[in-house]
Amino acid sequence: MDPDSELPADLGAFLYSCIDSVDQVDLLIRLRASKTAKTVRQLPGTTGLPSASVRRHLETLVVRGLLRANVSSEVVYRYAPEVGCAVAALIFFRFWRQSLDRFFLLFALAFLILTVDYSILGLVSIATEWRVYVFAFRLFAFSLIVVAIALKNRT
Repeated sequence: MDPDSELPADLGAFLYSCIDSVDQVDLLIRLRASKTAKTVRQLPGTTGLPSASVRRHLETLVVRGLLRANVSSEVVYRYAPEVGCAVAALIFFRFWRQSLDRFFLLFALAFLILTVDYSILGLVSIATEWRVYVFAFRLFAFSLIVVAIALKNRT
């Protein structure tokens, strides 16, 4: 991509509406790479930012739906993967509306199901033995993707 070129309109709108600074992107990437939720006390050491700044950025990202916050003895923050799936679903729905190709519709539905799946896992505390039912949604979504690819290759 040419460094002087403009951002695609959709990406630019997302960035301008959800991200205020490079520090927020850095925090998002760090939480995305982390396997566990992090507290405000754990993040300043890795970012070099003061705790107050980290807290402000994290709270902003929570309000915008890019992170989840769980309150226990301390507030812990984790990346919200359902946001990425929701964005992908919207993009595929747009492609489907433009082309009316069922390939894009099936992908959009799959990512919509993954959005619901991740939201359920993130918002509801489910006993371990019940998680199998939640993961069945994920299996169905991936099955839709396989079916979409098979149908596309058949035509």
